[in-house]
Amino acid sequence: MDSGNEAPGAQQIMNTCAPSSPDLMGRLGVMGLTGGMASFDPLRDGVRIMQAQRDLRFPHPVTGEMQPAVGGFCQHTVITAQGISTRVVERW
Repeated sequence: MDSGNEAPGAQQIMNTCAPSSPDLMGRLGVMGLTGGMASFDPLRDGVRIMQAQRDLRFPHPVTGEMQPAVGGFCQHTVITAQGISTRVVERW
């Protein structure tokens, strides 16, 4: 998260991409992702949630160009008593 002069404010991004965001929750509802953790599959649903967050755009403070707040890559990490495994499941 970059809160420098050339990026959207960190608080603005958090308010819009956070689970309490009405816009994000509406997008997730349309996608059928409202069942809570009991029906959540990180590999299937995690990337879909990240994509919904990526689809939310913010104006660049200097150019005004609309840009995503989420990007780079989406990583799935599993932590067990035996160790930690990590893999990138999506790159943007």
